[in-house]
Amino acid sequence: PSVLGHSSVICSLLRLCTIDEDAENNDNASKSPMAAEYDEAGYRVQSELESYPATLANILVDGPCYQDELKGEELVIHIVGASIEAELWGQEKKMQKVWNVYAEALTVLADSNKKLKTIRLCFIGPDCPSEDIQDKVVITKDTDEGGKDRKNSPCFRCFVTTTKGFYNQDLLESNGGTLREANVIVFYNPGFTCPDYTWDKTLAGIKRGTPFLVTTNTEMEGVADCSYLSDRKLIPSLPLLVAEVLGIHDVDDETEMFFGENPFAGSRVRQSGTMANDVYVRNRWMIGGRFDKPLSSAKRSSSQLKNQTANREEGRDMEIPSKKKAKSGKRAGSANTKKKNPALI
Repeated sequence: PSVLGHSSVICSLLRLCTIDEDAENNDNASKSPMAAEYDEAGYRVQSELESYPATLANILVDGPCYQDELKGEELVIHIVGASIEAELWGQEKKMQKVWNVYAEALTVLADSNKKLKTIRLCFIGPDCPSEDIQDKVVITKDTDEGGKDRKNSPCFRCFVTTTKGFYNQDLLESNGGTLREANVIVFYNPGFTCPDYTWDKTLAGIKRGTPFLVTTNTEMEGVADCSYLSDRKLIPSLPLLVAEVLGIHDVDDETEMFFGENPFAGSRVRQSGTMANDVYVRNRWMIGGRFDKPLSSAKRSSSQLKNQTANREEGRDMEIPSKKKAKSGKRAGSANTKKKNPALI
């Protein structure tokens, strides 16, 4: 009898997972006999880290549901469920490099809106640093549109804060907290359907009509998260691609919701902690839209829509925001917590 095992492709990917982990944790990798491989692994590790600011900046500048929020002088972004290990690059105190990369990536937003002068980037989650951080990065332009030197002229200011705790409305200034109301809310790999988490209270308190962006590691997780939001009537409709996957035909063709592969995900492959031959890439899939802002009078959950018999035109794919070049560094049981489940970081 033959022995079942990993395919050659999976074996190669698992080897890369091991090399990347070694390169990430080995300070003497450059002196190793595998120095060349460790050097390549370093690029993959860095690409995963930079996928957080690159995804944030590029999807916001392209996504149709975010455009109204980009027209003012200030943009407030809440990154909910943030953790030291993921969004904050494993740093707890020496954060300036991390802030600089996020601010540099967000210049694409300032370039698209000349009125935008201030971006407030707020990281909130129980896995954030124990001491809350407040910092500022000023991005300047070397020249103006006419080519005149403006080396010391500010382009925009990026205020960065971290808040350790669970995201809820009590954190907002209007309720006595310290955070300004968000223009956009971002969730990186939240695991809405993971039984270890309880997101209901956090999501219920978010202002209706607020644009959001969600990333997931796999397509299956993305579809599950969309169904979770739809079943709780937190979104006006399912993205067209998700509706097709679920066999649902009565969906608003004019929806702002989108779902698809994220072109700004990194190249590092990770091994699942639950299935030995299951590999994934962080932030590989993305979901976007507005919380509960229907474009028609009908509000239907995905379970209700499955019982509808109306048909729509077959073969119409969702529109994934187009890829634009943006800077992202040198190379382009409790809610909101990821520490206990590394696969969701």
